[in-house]
Amino acid sequence: MVHPPAVQMSAFPASEFVATGPQADRVRQFASSWAAYYGASLDERPCRLVVEQPLPAHAGLGSGTQIALTTGALLHLWRNETLPDVGQLARSVGRGKRSAVGCHGFFHGGIILASGRKGDGFLAPLDVSVNVPRQWRWVLWLDPSQQGLAGSAEEEVFQQCSCRRRSSRQSLPELARAVVAAAQQADFECFSESLYQYGYSAGMEFASVQGGPFNGALLSRRVELLRKWGILGVGQSSWGPTIFAVVRSETEATEVLQRSRRSPVFANTRPLIAETCPHGFQSEVIGPQCRLESQTEQ
Repeated sequence: MVHPPAVQMSAFPASEFVATGPQADRVRQFASSWAAYYGASLDERPCRLVVEQPLPAHAGLGSGTQIALTTGALLHLWRNETLPDVGQLARSVGRGKRSAVGCHGFFHGGIILASGRKGDGFLAPLDVSVNVPRQWRWVLWLDPSQQGLAGSAEEEVFQQCSCRRRSSRQSLPELARAVVAAAQQADFECFSESLYQYGYSAGMEFASVQGGPFNGALLSRRVELLRKWGILGVGQSSWGPTIFAVVRSETEATEVLQRSRRSPVFANTRPLIAETCPHGFQSEVIGPQCRLESQTEQ
């Protein structure tokens, strides 16, 4: 979980429920799901939900999960209700069906490891949440000209690929544990290489759709170029098009960002520097306003 970017949303008094701002239509959908789950009426102690800052949709940053959980949590806080556990909150807004990482990250921050559902559980339990040294930085390259898979198209891909498990899948848990162990030991080189290898192996599960471990030739060239620059910890966030790289410091992050701006391979991208977010969502009450901010799932 990294910051920035982030979802920022506030609730204000209103005569009836309304949602405004960027991606307000998604907020209304999640609020309706929340109300149906609890058998509640949104016009009972109504509010105006204002999306002050969204995450880019279909960019591989978990925007759907973060805005959904922000909506649900904010409705609870607005009504002075105790927040439910992560599984119930996720279920109320229809998230966590495939991955639990963004749901656990909403509450905990850090690097999240959730290895899979156990028994009849709706949401895979949290195995561990661990932070990396505060000085490490992430450079993210967002690309507004492209979109990753989502919705029914993503569902179809998962159904297709579930029948073709590769032998590399057996090494994914081992690689994930190596990433976590290196983070706990603050071993930057081991962390970086393990992270790349995990992303590569996970991507190969969907090579028939992506054309390789990364989603298309352009994203592959970006990853390859960053590796040629000597940056080990490079990867694709979800389906992309966001690419990330982990570096040792703010200074190094700035140098990499500026170098990428001079490369035609990174044309059309919007680079930014982020930190590992060591905590879950943040909320505050300012007079009649209730405000909540969640971080980004990378």
